[in-house]
Amino acid sequence: MNALLTPDYGLIFWTIVNFLLLVFLLGKFAWKPIIGALEARENKISQDKKDAQEARDEAQKIKAELDVRLSNISKEAQEKLAQVEALAKQQKDAMIKDAQASSERMIATAKEEIEAQKNQALKEVKKEIADMAVEAAAKIAGVKTDPKTDAALVDNIVKDIINKA
Repeated sequence: MNALLTPDYGLIFWTIVNFLLLVFLLGKFAWKPIIGALEARENKISQDKKDAQEARDEAQKIKAELDVRLSNISKEAQEKLAQVEALAKQQKDAMIKDAQASSERMIATAKEEIEAQKNQALKEVKKEIADMAVEAAAKIAGVKTDPKTDAALVDNIVKDIINKA
């Protein structure tokens, strides 16, 4: 027990020499590679942080561009929708105008046809009246007339009737 508590100066000397030799050798051969590896790792971490920040900045820039594009697309869509609505309204108005014009033409055509049929009916009635008047006059007179005379007489009677109407 005494031997453990008593220092051996030779052992202390060689322990110190070994320690200093170990420190020297580690400093000469191992310390630089360890420090180099630590610095390389620190540089890599620093570079990764820079790259991550650049990527984050780029992502924010792209997001901002996409937001602008989305806004522009939304505006364009609204403009297109407004144009389509305006075009649809124009087409609707044009169709209504065409339908009105068509109905007015149909009404005018129908009125013209009615007027033509009325005039034709009046002519036929007047001709029949004139024929009946000629026949009645011929019966009263008891005279047989030729067709030329009948036609001239009918024309005169028709003219008289037309002038009176």
